[in-house]
Amino acid sequence: MSKPSSPTLPPGFGLPTAPETAALAAALASPPPVSIRQNPHKQPLASTLALAEPIPWCPGGYYLVQRPSFTLDPAHHAGAYYVQEASSMLVAEAVRQLLPAHCPPLLALDLCAAPGGKTTLLAEALPPGSELIANEPISKRALILRENVLRWGAGGGAGPLRGHIRVCRHRPEELAQQLGEAFDLILVDAPCSGEGLWRRQPEAMDEWSPAAVQACALRQQDILAQAWRLLKPGGWLLYSTCTYSTQENTENLAWLLAQHPQARSCPLQLPEAWGFVPLPGPAQPLGWQAYPHRVRGEGFYLAAVQKGQAPPTPTEWASPEKKKKTLPTGLPGWIRLAEGYEAQLQGHSLYADYPSALPPCRLHWLLRDLPLASPKGADWVPTHELAMHPHYMHQPPQVELSREQALAYLRGRDPQPDCPKGWQLATYHQLPLGWLKQLGTRCNNYLPRQLHIRMEQAE
Repeated sequence: MSKPSSPTLPPGFGLPTAPETAALAAALASPPPVSIRQNPHKQPLASTLALAEPIPWCPGGYYLVQRPSFTLDPAHHAGAYYVQEASSMLVAEAVRQLLPAHCPPLLALDLCAAPGGKTTLLAEALPPGSELIANEPISKRALILRENVLRWGAGGGAGPLRGHIRVCRHRPEELAQQLGEAFDLILVDAPCSGEGLWRRQPEAMDEWSPAAVQACALRQQDILAQAWRLLKPGGWLLYSTCTYSTQENTENLAWLLAQHPQARSCPLQLPEAWGFVPLPGPAQPLGWQAYPHRVRGEGFYLAAVQKGQAPPTPTEWASPEKKKKTLPTGLPGWIRLAEGYEAQLQGHSLYADYPSALPPCRLHWLLRDLPLASPKGADWVPTHELAMHPHYMHQPPQVELSREQALAYLRGRDPQPDCPKGWQLATYHQLPLGWLKQLGTRCNNYLPRQLHIRMEQAE
């Protein structure tokens, strides 16, 4: 079979009739919808976005009237919202239905987490006090994941989460070897052939082949096998892809159920009006499929499996390690810790330490404890991570920037604010962007260089 260069669909999409296939091909030739998810931990969206109707399966999810220049919207850089495909937001509804009422805090894992949309979505859906480990084995993608998690600013006592997102970088088998059956809930958003991205990324069609589908299916089975090793008895596994391929979706789920006869596929109760297609199997349901001619979104597959019939045993939470060290003097008085957290010195820097349910392990962390400040001479420099988590501060000095000033700041320049000397939290519509230090004759910009935007003109 030759590679498709137009919306001519290969077999294996799970569509029963020729009219359905034709409708899907037509949908792939139409403009994709644009959708975002609001951040409940931060101020409501600035007026730069034109919201259309809400996404019914995800609280805080909205379609947009048109696609703006997200790069040139300071509210986006402040983490006021996440640009996320609407179909994939079904993960929130799945978690809501799977977990019992008044569920205790959970230890959860997003095994293939970059770029972070489903990580932040999962964090908001977990019970209060839960801990979420976001893992990404590829170095460059792991750094993007860390940036997006920090921009979201969840955890540490703000809003409904009151837990924390940690970011690590390991292959699934490395995690399974170190941690064993540690997690109450695992999301496997597996690398796939990307058929569901064809409308947004037409170049992906040129990379498609039956061999690529076969390779993805085998890799997904390897990842699922390791995820099963990491899941507690009674825990829940969510499996998702952005493809229509039955080989990567229902056939892989059927393979997992055959490997583990005690596993139970968990059906979801989704209104027919939402448009998601249930995929029944010979013995157990095999998940749900989103097709863009039925759902206002892209191609997406989601299934849920429980490891046995009983709920997982309650997770035990360790207390932060008590370090008998005197905290440094000269710290800004407006730095405070969320309830349940402690300030700890690690080297010469100050971090927020918090309880964890992880067993003893040696993992490669990109984000574990939240850095708050680091020394520079006689001064303490507040971190960008602290700026993105304003619930760690009490009335810090801040300066509100106009859109033009905010864009100058985000480009790494002096926004020339009118403010007193000293540290200032730069904000836009009361949304924190980062730190600056007013020196009188000039203003030093402390936005990390890797976060600078390069675009000068409007898109």
